[in-house]
Amino acid sequence: MIDWLDSNREFISHRLYRDTCTRSSGGHHHKDLTVTGRRLDRSVVIDDHPELYGKHRQNVIHVSSLHGYPRDVETLLKVQSFFELERSFKDMRCAAQTFVRIFGY
Repeated sequence: MIDWLDSNREFISHRLYRDTCTRSSGGHHHKDLTVTGRRLDRSVVIDDHPELYGKHRQNVIHVSSLHGYPRDVETLLKVQSFFELERSFKDMRCAAQTFVRIFGY
């Protein structure tokens, strides 16, 4: 989805995909943003599996899986709305939390 929204990589500099998951001692997959070495205040996760981000829930925007029109349009508009809102924040975690509070996602 992010590749489609920002195909020229003008706005989103780094992307992480499912292959960045690690396994916990219980065998469950999770995504640990601290292993990226990137600043958490400048990182946001847009994913259809928010349960993978237990340590970093404040960085997560949950979206529906893309399955086809019209639901995909709703998901893309949601992501677009987040990026319009986040411009007014220095910390992406605050932007994500505000977005969830305002829009209930």
